[in-house]
Amino acid sequence: MTLAGGPAHWQAVIAAYQASRRLPTIVAGVLDGGELVWTGTAGGPTTVDTQYRVGSITKTMTAVLVLQLRDEGLLDLDDPLGRFIPESGYRDVALRELLSHTAGIHSEPAGPWWERSDGVEFDGLLAANDGASAVFGRGQIYHYSNLGFALLGEVVARLRGTPWWEVLTARVLAPLDMARTSYLPEEPAAQGLSVHHYAGTLTVEPATDTRAMAPAGQVWSTVPDLAVFLRFLAEGHPEVLDRTTLREMAVAQRPAAEYGLGMRTGPVAGLQLVGHLGSMPGFQAVAVVDQD
Repeated sequence: MTLAGGPAHWQAVIAAYQASRRLPTIVAGVLDGGELVWTGTAGGPTTVDTQYRVGSITKTMTAVLVLQLRDEGLLDLDDPLGRFIPESGYRDVALRELLSHTAGIHSEPAGPWWERSDGVEFDGLLAANDGASAVFGRGQIYHYSNLGFALLGEVVARLRGTPWWEVLTARVLAPLDMARTSYLPEEPAAQGLSVHHYAGTLTVEPATDTRAMAPAGQVWSTVPDLAVFLRFLAEGHPEVLDRTTLREMAVAQRPAAEYGLGMRTGPVAGLQLVGHLGSMPGFQAVAVVDQD
């Protein structure tokens, strides 16, 4: 992707976006030919190395872990969840359906708003979400589910015999040298701030540990680290996933029109971009790349 207009143009773009959306701060970068060729900031004090919470970009990382297991022959994407979590009330849904948000299960777990609350361990999450009801039938409709990715993270943890975050660190972050990507914020890190819609006042948001829900949105990262991750999504990595599997992840899974296996896919300005959006209280993020 070409840096149309040059650095001055892109700096003006993010400055205008920051002002029009009343964002306290913004950090951005552009990849060209797999290289991070431009970075910029706007708003209050921040740097390119400042961590931000990336929300559901975490889901793509979790999906990579699931596809690693598939490529190693340890699971099939059409396996039912019950093969790995037999006590789950969602035991009949397929892993592929969870990855593509077509399982028909609830968007959010029962209980307090998980993004703003102290998390619970998996047993507690499962007890509160017994699968007794569904929003839609399996495979009938695209219905985004954070809960589904918590279940996928537990599948990863059980098959690897170690917690989801430790698996992610060892099998994705370390091989890609994403040293500024972490489970909890590490300085320098941005403070999550929500802006009142009318008054414009700021509310400090907590840096929660979402625990069992972590595979859906816990991760903190930086622009340079996300650039590395995007380059991986485009090119593959011999210690993580090959390019063929990443192309498979980017194929829309019907009935989802623009969502594959843990990543969004769609046309933007003549390019077919893949990646994910992210949102947690006080934070918004987007990371997309042209795989070609």
